[in-house]
Amino acid sequence: MRAGDCDLWLKDETGHLTGSFKDRGSAVGVGWALQNDIARVGTVSHGNMARSVAATAAATGRDCVVLVPADIPADRLSHISVFGPTIIRVEGAYGDLYERSFDLEQSMDGLFINSDDPLRVAGQKTVAYEIVDQITPEAIVLPVSSGGNASAVWKGLRELEWMGHLDDSPRLHLVQAEACSPIADAYGSEATAVGRVQPSETIAYSIANPDPPSGTRALEAARQTGGSVIAVSDQAVRDAQDRLARQAGVRVEPASATTLAGAESLVESGEITADETVVLVLTGTGFTEQIVDDVQPPTVALDVLPQRLPEILSS
Repeated sequence: MRAGDCDLWLKDETGHLTGSFKDRGSAVGVGWALQNDIARVGTVSHGNMARSVAATAAATGRDCVVLVPADIPADRLSHISVFGPTIIRVEGAYGDLYERSFDLEQSMDGLFINSDDPLRVAGQKTVAYEIVDQITPEAIVLPVSSGGNASAVWKGLRELEWMGHLDDSPRLHLVQAEACSPIADAYGSEATAVGRVQPSETIAYSIANPDPPSGTRALEAARQTGGSVIAVSDQAVRDAQDRLARQAGVRVEPASATTLAGAESLVESGEITADETVVLVLTGTGFTEQIVDDVQPPTVALDVLPQRLPEILSS
């Protein structure tokens, strides 16, 4: 593909088991649970990671607990539920749910594999290995939500440098949706840390994380590699999604299409030039299959979740 006079290469992550890059991290995380006789795994997610952990757990005979926000769309519940996890809708701030989940491991007798868990990062960093093995780009553009994947790609690139397989790290350009862009906001204001924002609705629901747990690390990854963090409009995302389908034959979810929208903006601003090799990471297909199951998981307030969890799991 092209953006202006620049050639773009696509790193297509849609071919994984559940159609997203999350399967890289789930394979390592759930695999570690299998090796260590941990019978139950869990995650906090409202989309791809929930489906990925649930599917990988099912494939390895592990029980699975998925904590989702109370306002999750019904179709996403259906996609997650087909793999048989215990789903719990939790009322409360999503960022707080992430922090509290690790306190639940003992009560559920299991392991939470969240977005920036070291096991997940270890799996997801392999995308950097594969990119550099095939091509050495000047820049990599990828969506950012929790910051876990940006952290993983940065870790993979640094390891390649340490091992002597890479002379200069590609710049990491991270892209968010304008309606929920805490990392881009911090980058633009030259802040040293990423704070919580009040989100608005966006079609890029999968990356709409108003309080990213690894946001500051992702911010540092962009700065240390000479990259940037930008935000794009929903209309730009729609146009990019359509271009990817019509010109590259790839149908991706809106969150993935932010990479093309971001690259076009970066070319226009001169941050990416015509002589550079640029890789766009297309992180997933999204929830495309039509599943009509009416899933009604229990809804629990965050402050009583530790007390209710054992009861829910035993029912």
